[in-house]
Amino acid sequence: MAFDSGFCSAVVNELQREVVGAKAEKVYMPEKDSVVVSLYISGRNKKDTNLILSCSPSSPRISVGADERENPSTPTGFCMLLRKHIASSKIVSAEQYGFDRVIKIGFEKPDEMGYSRRKYIVVEIMGKYSNLFLLGEDDRIMGVLKSADLTNGKRLTLIGAEYELPPAQDKLNTLEVTKEQFASLYDETEKTADSFLLSSFLGLSPLVCREISFRAFGITDAPKREGGAERLWNELESVVSVIKNSSFTPCIVSESDGKPIEYSFIEITQYGDKPRKTFETFAELQNEYYSKKGSLETASRKKTDIAHLISSAMAHEQKKLASQLEDLEECKNKDKYKKYGDLIIGSLYMLKYGMEKATLFDYEDNVEVTVPLNKRLSPSANAQVYYKKYQKYRNAERITEERVKLTRSDIAYLETVEDALSRAITERELEDIRDELAMNGYIGQNGSKKYVQKTKKSEPLTFKTSGGFTVKVGKNNIQNDQLTFGADKDDLWFHVKNAPGSHVILYTEGREVGDDDYNEAIKIAALHSSQSRSPLVAVDYTFKRYIKKPSGAKAGFVTYDKYWSAYVKLENEDEKI
Repeated sequence: MAFDSGFCSAVVNELQREVVGAKAEKVYMPEKDSVVVSLYISGRNKKDTNLILSCSPSSPRISVGADERENPSTPTGFCMLLRKHIASSKIVSAEQYGFDRVIKIGFEKPDEMGYSRRKYIVVEIMGKYSNLFLLGEDDRIMGVLKSADLTNGKRLTLIGAEYELPPAQDKLNTLEVTKEQFASLYDETEKTADSFLLSSFLGLSPLVCREISFRAFGITDAPKREGGAERLWNELESVVSVIKNSSFTPCIVSESDGKPIEYSFIEITQYGDKPRKTFETFAELQNEYYSKKGSLETASRKKTDIAHLISSAMAHEQKKLASQLEDLEECKNKDKYKKYGDLIIGSLYMLKYGMEKATLFDYEDNVEVTVPLNKRLSPSANAQVYYKKYQKYRNAERITEERVKLTRSDIAYLETVEDALSRAITERELEDIRDELAMNGYIGQNGSKKYVQKTKKSEPLTFKTSGGFTVKVGKNNIQNDQLTFGADKDDLWFHVKNAPGSHVILYTEGREVGDDDYNEAIKIAALHSSQSRSPLVAVDYTFKRYIKKPSGAKAGFVTYDKYWSAYVKLENEDEKI
């Protein structure tokens, strides 16, 4: 993030053009560190004209755009104060304090006597120290978003105190430095070019310092070199010229998957071939950057939450399975108890009341067996005890085997959900997986309600083979069932062999399917499975008419007894279709 003094200058320049003269209608605080002022700008859609003032450490910004965040039912005291002095006012000014990351926005409205009075919102964009103040005409503090006590900080931020700028840094003003001063400082330093710029000049972010170094020397951390001062000065001067002439270029650099990396007021070239996008306004830039960043962060957080739920459920099932297997092992003693009962019945004539044990001959195995006895019971009663134990363990074995089968089925199901989660990207896909877990009882109703969305369910992935056949891939178990049992009986079904993966349907449409189409569908099934990182993957395929779903089975579970198998070699593990 590069909301430095240069970017601040660009934002102020845009506010002066777009916002000064607008009417501030309402004030909201959707989050504790964010203020939204709804504006009326003639000729603009009201929905897209919100002045967003965010002091969030992770996403500080000042921009104009849509804001769809929900507002709390009870406004904070600071929000009420802003509403009193800012609502129904007119924005009359926007300025930057010196060359710092501090913006002062003036609002004007009549007081109770009808006289025009000005109030100011001052926004300091300084990472985790970002803050917002409401000032009166005399620049005294009327309210502050993040208050500090007298012992915390180097300046007074209490209500009634005169507003002071943040403590000045021991750096030269970038807009006022001369070439001679620059050359002198460069001669004295032993730092790399970017570090030299960052430590010597006010208002330059690490990103811009690296960019100046890259433009001058071709690398972002160029060491000191002879003649370097001239080249570095020329590039710094070109950036200063952009700021002084307001010839800004709103620019975002992103990863190949669209994840934003950095933004700036100049075009960024240091990231090589990574996608760069320029915008008409800085409002558009910030709205897209924080929209994508927020969406990715939210998706990442939800993905982590769901992964934790699956992990906890898996651990619970594994622990339950271990206990059931121990019980099953104990049930193996059932035949021993039946043998004891049979030996006692066959030797009643040899046994007497009060015996604690008896050594009896087992004619089936041709061995002597020592049988423990309860001396308080008769020999026949001892035999009945052993028969009851045999019956108990036999019944328990049958029930436990069913439970083990069910638990293993639950573990296999969770593995399929875990596999689907590994390929989920969007929030909607994650919500579908969470809904599936809630439907199967792994999430309580209260825990799932807050995730209920009004958006449309995600759609299966769709591909076209070289022969023109449509291939669809389920993103979760519910989609897997919908695809499989919504297909025609002559459509082809593909799935990775004996491992979690997506159901893949090739819609034949009554046509003959070629070898290339088969191979492409097989490869799609391999790549959309838990085995996508394996060099060689086995894939089963068959006609849909051979696919059955057992009664009561969980979503995504099917059986088939007539099928063919193929092996696909994935040479590039990162290959995607």
